[in-house]
Amino acid sequence: SYSFCTLLEGAKGEGRSLFPLSPPTMFRNVKRDRYNGVTVVLKPDECRKMETDKFSVELEAAVQKWRGEGVKGVWLQVPVSGAHLVECAVEVGFEYHHARKEYLMMTMWLGDGVSRLPDQAHHQVGVGGVVLSGDGESVLVIKEKTGITAGMKSFWKLPGGMVDRNEDICKAAPREILEETGIKTTFHSLAAFRETHQAPFANTDFYFVCVLTLSETYSTATPTPTPCELEVAEARWMPISEFTSLPFYQKGLYGQLIQTGMEAAKTAFNGQTVGFEQVTLPSLGNRMESLYRAVAKL
Repeated sequence: SYSFCTLLEGAKGEGRSLFPLSPPTMFRNVKRDRYNGVTVVLKPDECRKMETDKFSVELEAAVQKWRGEGVKGVWLQVPVSGAHLVECAVEVGFEYHHARKEYLMMTMWLGDGVSRLPDQAHHQVGVGGVVLSGDGESVLVIKEKTGITAGMKSFWKLPGGMVDRNEDICKAAPREILEETGIKTTFHSLAAFRETHQAPFANTDFYFVCVLTLSETYSTATPTPTPCELEVAEARWMPISEFTSLPFYQKGLYGQLIQTGMEAAKTAFNGQTVGFEQVTLPSLGNRMESLYRAVAKL
């Protein structure tokens, strides 16, 4: 069999187009978008059976066809079973975009000038929860068992963690607090958030400080926290004055985050809504989405 490069050189030498404009078998079913682009999702079974030389020929023919139709950009989703086809796609002109466990997404810009296809997802979101005790005098805090603060003797922090894919912030904060401390809570509002560009893989990180209230199932009692065995070394209720007096929170960005969160939580404890409240409203296409809106100054 001939390599892809050999086939190309042969076609150039004869002065003819190697690839017909009829739809190749693997690329007949494509999804067009409103931006004049196409998305191709390769089927795992077809990829397992596909030889590299044949794939290269069919992909190049498809690209020629799309370019002739005025398509601006191509999204090519390659399943794990098509790993042997990735180099072929690169030779045709595709670039890596992002990867998940089950596939690699590649792109190719067919329009003029620099590619206007959007970059891969580049933000991650974390939450921390401010929860006050039944009497409003103490705050729920943890010591990490793993992570950058693990082993620091006097470093106490708010419970929290990363927001999962397709999870609302208002759902993530109660989930993380329950996982780390065993305490059931209800989301109340967003008090503040921190933005940094120092996240892993050159990403940006948002850290939202959320105000939560104890679940009504506790009535006026203050439940005893149970630390998560895998992630949390200790969990306890700490007097607010003691927590805000820790040296880590006396100045700078994290000092402001904690102080703002505490003031918001105290105000919420007294029955007022502050910060950004969450409401669920219908969006375009009647999809229900979360809106976080400012309701008062802190």
